[in-house]
Amino acid sequence: FLQGGPGFPAARPLNAKGGWLGRALEEYRVFLLDQRGTGCSTPITAQTLRNLGPQEQADYLTNFRADSIVHDCEELRAALGLKKWSLLGQSFGGFCSLTYLSLFPERLSSVFITGGLAPVMQSADEVYRATFRRVAERNRRYYQRYPGDAARVRAIVEHLEGLPAGAASLPGGGQLTARRFLSLGLMLGGGDGIEAMHWLVENAFVDVPGVGKEFDERFLAKVGAEQSFDTNPIYWLLHESIYCDGPEAGASAWFPDRIL
Repeated sequence: FLQGGPGFPAARPLNAKGGWLGRALEEYRVFLLDQRGTGCSTPITAQTLRNLGPQEQADYLTNFRADSIVHDCEELRAALGLKKWSLLGQSFGGFCSLTYLSLFPERLSSVFITGGLAPVMQSADEVYRATFRRVAERNRRYYQRYPGDAARVRAIVEHLEGLPAGAASLPGGGQLTARRFLSLGLMLGGGDGIEAMHWLVENAFVDVPGVGKEFDERFLAKVGAEQSFDTNPIYWLLHESIYCDGPEAGASAWFPDRIL
C-alpha cells in the first residue's frame, strides 16, 4: 500500500476489520510502507533539516521523490523473495504507482489506483486551471448550502486583519493570518468538507467580560489541527512539484500563483 501525500506515513490500524484493509486482507497480505521521509523511514522534519542550508535542503529533498520511493519498493520486494506483487496507490500513492509501471512493469501483477493519477502529457498549469474551477464550484456549493457563513467568514478575515501584525497566535504555535485562514478551503475538497467548514466557523468568536470579542481558543485549536503540516513538511515542500510531467517540463515555478 502506497499512502497519499506526499509526506504522510502509512496508517497504523488498530484492527483489520472493515474498510479497504479488511477487504484487501481477504485476498492479499498487505504491506503498509512508510515512504522515505515519513514514519520510520528517515523522516523529514524541521528537526532533521535544521542544520542544512537552503540549497543543502533542496539537494537533499531530491532523494524523496516518487522514483526513489519506487526503488525502495523494489528493494523490499526482492528482500521478501517475491517475483511480483500488487500495488494499491492512494492519492500520491497513485502517482508513485504510475512511476512503478514505467520503471518496473514486469514486477507488478496488478495495480489499483484510488484518487491519484499524475497529469501525464499535461502541464502543471493545466492541472491548476482545472483545480481552480473545481475550487470555485465547491465554494459556490458551500455558500449555497450555508449562506450565513459568508458573513461569518468575512468577520473572521476582518478580525484577523485588524489585529496587531494582522495575525492571531495559535495554541500549538504559529500565526493565523487571513491568508492562512482562507487556505482552509482545502477542506471543501473532502467528502464531508462543506459540513466540516460550517461547524468550524459557526462559533469562531467568544465574548470575554471586560475585553469584548475575541477568537474562541477552541476555534483556534481546531484551525491548527486542520493545518497539521508542521509534522509533515514534505507535503508543502514537494507537493507542487509532483504535478510536473518529467524533467523536460521544467520547474513548477510557483505555478498556482501564476495561474491565479
